[in-house]
Amino acid sequence: RALVLLPESERLRLGSIVHPLTFRRSLAGLLLLRVALRKCLGLQIGKVTIERTRHGKPFVLHSGEQVPWHFNISHAGDYVALAAEPHVEVGVDVMDFRPRADARAFFATMHSKFTPEEWEQIRACNQPDLQLLQFYRFWSLKESYLKATGVGLGFDLQRLRFECQLDVPRPCITTRLFVDGGEVDWMFEEYVPEPGYALSVATVGREDMPPSLPELQDVTVGELFRWPG
Repeated sequence: RALVLLPESERLRLGSIVHPLTFRRSLAGLLLLRVALRKCLGLQIGKVTIERTRHGKPFVLHSGEQVPWHFNISHAGDYVALAAEPHVEVGVDVMDFRPRADARAFFATMHSKFTPEEWEQIRACNQPDLQLLQFYRFWSLKESYLKATGVGLGFDLQRLRFECQLDVPRPCITTRLFVDGGEVDWMFEEYVPEPGYALSVATVGREDMPPSLPELQDVTVGELFRWPG
Protein backbone atom coordinates (compact mmCIF):
# COMPACT_ATOMS: atom_id res chain seq x y z
CA ARG A 1 0.00 0.00 0.00
CA ALA A 2 2.75 2.47 0.90
CA LEU A 3 4.79 1.90 -2.24
CA VAL A 4 1.97 2.90 -4.56
CA LEU A 5 2.09 6.39 -2.99
CA LEU A 6 5.61 6.94 -4.35
CA PRO A 7 6.96 7.64 -7.84
CA GLU A 8 8.38 4.70 -9.77
CA SER A 9 11.97 5.97 -9.52
CA GLU A 10 11.83 5.87 -5.72
CA ARG A 11 10.11 2.48 -5.70
CA LEU A 12 12.98 1.13 -7.80
CA ARG A 13 15.56 2.65 -5.46
CA LEU A 14 13.84 1.12 -2.45
CA GLY A 15 13.81 -2.23 -4.23
CA SER A 16 17.61 -2.28 -4.13
CA ILE A 17 17.69 -2.14 -0.30
CA VAL A 18 18.30 -5.60 1.12
CA HIS A 19 18.04 -5.07 4.87
CA PRO A 20 14.34 -5.11 5.95
CA LEU A 21 14.75 -2.52 8.73
CA THR A 22 16.65 -0.13 6.46
CA PHE A 23 13.93 -0.61 3.84
CA ARG A 24 11.17 0.32 6.30
CA ARG A 25 13.04 3.35 7.58
CA SER A 26 13.80 4.57 4.06
CA LEU A 27 10.18 4.07 3.08
CA ALA A 28 9.04 6.08 6.10
CA GLY A 29 11.45 8.86 5.12
CA LEU A 30 9.95 9.08 1.64
CA LEU A 31 6.43 9.13 3.07
CA LEU A 32 7.50 12.00 5.33
CA LEU A 33 8.87 13.77 2.26
CA ARG A 34 5.54 13.22 0.52
CA VAL A 35 3.73 14.97 3.39
CA ALA A 36 6.28 17.81 3.53
CA LEU A 37 6.07 18.49 -0.21
CA ARG A 38 2.31 18.74 0.02
CA LYS A 39 2.22 20.87 3.18
CA CYS A 40 5.09 23.23 2.32
CA LEU A 41 4.90 23.52 -1.46
CA GLY A 42 1.52 22.16 -2.47
CA LEU A 43 3.25 19.60 -4.69
CA GLN A 44 2.40 15.94 -5.16
CA ILE A 45 5.40 13.64 -4.87
CA GLY A 46 4.27 11.89 -8.05
CA LYS A 47 4.68 15.19 -9.93
CA VAL A 48 8.30 15.78 -8.91
CA THR A 49 11.60 14.00 -9.38
CA ILE A 50 13.99 13.30 -6.51
CA GLU A 51 17.55 13.63 -7.78
CA ARG A 52 20.83 13.26 -5.92
CA THR A 53 24.23 14.85 -6.24
CA ARG A 54 27.30 12.69 -6.82
CA HIS A 55 27.73 12.57 -3.03
CA GLY A 56 24.13 11.48 -2.50
CA LYS A 57 22.57 14.77 -1.33
CA PRO A 58 18.92 14.80 -2.46
CA PHE A 59 17.09 17.65 -4.18
CA VAL A 60 13.72 18.15 -5.87
CA LEU A 61 13.02 18.82 -9.55
CA HIS A 62 9.64 20.06 -10.77
CA SER A 63 8.96 20.51 -14.49
CA GLY A 64 12.69 20.02 -15.07
CA GLU A 65 13.72 22.85 -12.74
CA GLN A 66 15.30 22.54 -9.30
CA VAL A 67 12.88 23.63 -6.60
CA PRO A 68 14.38 26.25 -4.19
CA TRP A 69 13.52 24.07 -1.22
CA HIS A 70 16.03 21.96 0.61
CA PHE A 71 15.44 18.84 2.66
CA ASN A 72 17.33 16.07 4.37
CA ILE A 73 16.32 12.76 5.96
CA SER A 74 17.94 10.64 8.67
CA HIS A 75 16.90 7.54 10.56
CA ALA A 76 18.13 5.55 13.54
CA GLY A 77 16.46 3.29 16.06
CA ASP A 78 12.74 4.01 16.20
CA TYR A 79 13.00 7.46 14.60
CA VAL A 80 12.96 8.80 11.07
CA ALA A 81 13.63 12.56 10.88
CA LEU A 82 13.09 15.04 8.06
CA ALA A 83 14.25 18.66 8.07
CA ALA A 84 13.30 21.15 5.34
CA GLU A 85 14.13 24.79 4.68
CA PRO A 86 13.33 27.22 1.85
CA HIS A 87 16.36 28.77 0.14
CA VAL A 88 19.11 27.60 2.58
CA GLU A 89 20.91 24.29 2.84
CA VAL A 90 19.83 21.99 5.65
CA GLY A 91 21.09 18.73 7.10
CA VAL A 92 19.66 16.47 9.79
CA ASP A 93 21.10 13.55 11.68
CA VAL A 94 19.59 11.37 14.38
CA MET A 95 21.67 8.93 16.44
CA ASP A 96 20.61 6.21 18.83
CA PHE A 97 22.93 4.81 21.46
CA ARG A 98 22.93 2.58 24.51
CA PRO A 99 25.34 2.22 27.44
CA ARG A 100 28.31 0.05 26.53
CA ALA A 101 30.87 -1.62 28.75
CA ASP A 102 33.67 -1.15 26.20
CA ALA A 103 33.30 2.63 25.90
CA ARG A 104 37.01 3.30 26.48
CA ALA A 105 38.07 0.86 23.74
CA PHE A 106 35.35 2.20 21.47
CA PHE A 107 36.58 5.76 21.95
CA ALA A 108 40.12 4.63 21.07
CA THR A 109 38.95 3.31 17.69
CA MET A 110 37.21 6.63 16.98
CA HIS A 111 40.08 8.83 18.14
CA SER A 112 40.76 10.37 14.71
CA LYS A 113 37.15 11.53 14.24
CA PHE A 114 37.28 14.34 16.81
CA THR A 115 39.69 17.13 17.65
CA PRO A 116 41.69 17.19 20.91
CA GLU A 117 39.38 19.95 22.18
CA GLU A 118 36.31 17.83 21.48
CA TRP A 119 37.82 14.83 23.25
CA GLU A 120 38.56 17.11 26.19
CA GLN A 121 34.86 18.04 26.34
CA ILE A 122 33.86 14.38 26.14
CA ARG A 123 36.21 13.38 28.96
CA ALA A 124 35.09 16.37 31.05
CA CYS A 125 31.82 14.50 31.60
CA ASN A 126 32.28 12.67 34.90
CA GLN A 127 30.23 9.56 34.10
CA PRO A 128 30.71 6.98 31.31
CA ASP A 129 27.10 7.32 30.14
CA LEU A 130 27.44 11.09 29.92
CA GLN A 131 30.69 10.72 27.97
CA LEU A 132 28.92 8.44 25.52
CA LEU A 133 26.07 10.94 25.19
CA GLN A 134 28.52 13.76 24.44
CA PHE A 135 30.35 11.56 21.94
CA TYR A 136 27.16 10.92 19.97
CA ARG A 137 26.16 14.56 20.32
CA PHE A 138 29.38 15.55 18.52
CA TRP A 139 28.91 12.77 15.98
CA SER A 140 25.37 13.87 15.18
CA LEU A 141 26.47 17.50 14.84
CA LYS A 142 29.23 16.59 12.40
CA GLU A 143 26.95 14.36 10.35
CA SER A 144 24.28 17.08 10.11
CA TYR A 145 26.85 19.56 8.81
CA LEU A 146 28.29 17.13 6.26
CA LYS A 147 24.81 16.24 5.04
CA ALA A 148 23.87 19.91 4.70
CA THR A 149 27.00 20.77 2.72
CA GLY A 150 26.88 17.57 0.68
CA VAL A 151 30.67 17.19 0.72
CA GLY A 152 30.62 13.41 1.11
CA LEU A 153 32.18 10.88 3.44
CA GLY A 154 35.78 11.66 2.47
CA PHE A 155 35.79 14.94 4.39
CA ASP A 156 38.41 15.12 7.15
CA LEU A 157 36.41 15.40 10.38
CA GLN A 158 39.43 16.88 12.16
CA ARG A 159 38.76 20.05 10.18
CA LEU A 160 35.52 20.50 12.15
CA ARG A 161 35.58 21.58 15.78
CA PHE A 162 32.38 22.02 17.75
CA GLU A 163 32.08 23.93 21.01
CA CYS A 164 29.13 22.80 23.12
CA GLN A 165 27.92 23.98 26.49
CA LEU A 166 27.71 20.76 28.44
CA ASP A 167 25.30 22.01 31.08
CA VAL A 168 22.73 23.49 28.68
CA PRO A 169 19.54 21.43 28.41
CA ARG A 170 18.32 20.54 24.97
CA PRO A 171 16.73 21.62 22.75
CA CYS A 172 19.35 24.32 22.31
CA ILE A 173 20.98 26.52 19.66
CA THR A 174 24.15 27.57 21.50
CA THR A 175 26.62 25.22 19.79
CA ARG A 176 29.32 26.85 17.63
CA LEU A 177 31.30 25.38 14.74
CA PHE A 178 34.87 26.14 13.69
CA VAL A 179 36.14 24.92 10.30
CA ASP A 180 39.90 24.94 9.75
CA GLY A 181 40.22 27.04 12.92
CA GLY A 182 37.74 29.78 11.99
CA GLU A 183 34.16 30.12 13.25
CA VAL A 184 31.52 29.75 10.53
CA ASP A 185 28.03 31.21 10.25
CA TRP A 186 26.03 28.04 10.82
CA MET A 187 23.23 27.31 13.24
CA PHE A 188 22.75 23.95 14.95
CA GLU A 189 19.48 22.97 16.55
CA GLU A 190 19.89 20.09 18.99
CA TYR A 191 17.09 17.94 20.32
CA VAL A 192 16.65 14.82 22.43
CA PRO A 193 13.56 12.98 21.11
CA GLU A 194 13.91 10.62 24.07
CA PRO A 195 16.77 9.32 26.25
CA GLY A 196 19.29 7.42 24.16
CA TYR A 197 18.92 9.65 21.10
CA ALA A 198 20.69 12.73 19.76
CA LEU A 199 19.23 14.77 16.90
CA SER A 200 20.91 17.72 15.17
CA VAL A 201 19.71 20.06 12.43
CA ALA A 202 22.29 22.19 10.60
CA THR A 203 21.43 25.34 8.62
CA VAL A 204 23.44 28.25 7.27
CA GLY A 205 23.18 31.55 9.10
CA ARG A 206 23.37 32.04 12.87
CA GLU A 207 22.46 35.73 12.52
CA ASP A 208 19.09 34.78 11.04
CA MET A 209 18.26 32.31 13.80
CA PRO A 210 14.74 32.46 15.21
CA PRO A 211 14.21 33.84 18.73
CA SER A 212 13.16 30.37 19.88
CA LEU A 213 13.52 26.85 18.58
CA PRO A 214 10.72 25.35 16.52
CA GLU A 215 9.17 22.33 18.17
CA LEU A 216 9.65 18.90 16.70
CA GLN A 217 6.51 17.76 14.93
CA ASP A 218 5.72 14.12 15.59
CA VAL A 219 4.02 12.28 12.75
CA THR A 220 2.64 8.77 13.25
CA VAL A 221 2.69 6.07 10.62
CA GLY A 222 -1.09 6.31 10.37
CA GLU A 223 -0.87 10.04 9.61
CA LEU A 224 1.60 9.35 6.81
CA PHE A 225 -1.02 7.24 5.08
CA ARG A 226 -3.97 9.52 5.77
CA TRP A 227 -2.37 12.64 4.30
CA PRO A 228 -3.72 13.24 0.75
CA GLY A 229 -1.16 12.80 -1.98
